[in-house]
Amino acid sequence: MISVRGVARAATAGGLALVCVVLIASTPCLAAPVVFSATDFGDSLWDVTVVCAAGAGGAASGWQVENAGHGGAYRRNRISVNAGGPAYVWAFHCCLPFTYDPNVQGAVASVDYAAYLIGLPGAHNTGPAIRQDGVGYAVTDLLAEDATWTLKSFSDLTEQDFRVIGGTAHPDFSASGSAFYLGYITGYSTPSSQHGAYDMDTGIDNWTFTVHPVPEPAALSLLALGGAVEMARRKRRK
Repeated sequence: MISVRGVARAATAGGLALVCVVLIASTPCLAAPVVFSATDFGDSLWDVTVVCAAGAGGAASGWQVENAGHGGAYRRNRISVNAGGPAYVWAFHCCLPFTYDPNVQGAVASVDYAAYLIGLPGAHNTGPAIRQDGVGYAVTDLLAEDATWTLKSFSDLTEQDFRVIGGTAHPDFSASGSAFYLGYITGYSTPSSQHGAYDMDTGIDNWTFTVHPVPEPAALSLLALGGAVEMARRKRRK
């Protein structure tokens, strides 16, 4: 049974509630998952950085919209494409209060990600992203929003599933890795050679990022022992 141990971090601003909880695993010595979750999106707690813009380029922004999300407020994402030739814009949305430090909290085995998404109208490419040592990394298999609020998720992502935007390098999830910020990426591109400037909006709500630390050696030994005992018990039954 997994139970909530307590709130590790809580930040409030203008009605915003961001909560990080640490869960206690039922198996002794297992590293507890750390869950970062946001259901409201105060503007001052999110940073938007254009990490890649090519062709005609453009800009990105985001802000909170009250009472129109999947059960409450939501964050509206906008990519503004400049007029002219083909345009490519990628932006990293960073949740400033939320960081994970492998050097202090333990190496990362994997992460899970979930959020409700919607096109308003239109669609960006979007998915989980982190920023470590000032560099943004995102998954390569991104999602697109639907016309209605829809839950989209990733599970069991490792450092190899994240790549630097526009490159091939991966983040460092080991115990010697630097602390990293949690967030998501939005991207949009148009191959058209002639178009006017326009905006493309999407929404995100119920954003959750779960970090699974690497189990401690004692936990691995305990799990191995438990597996051996279970196998022996099954053999006796035959």
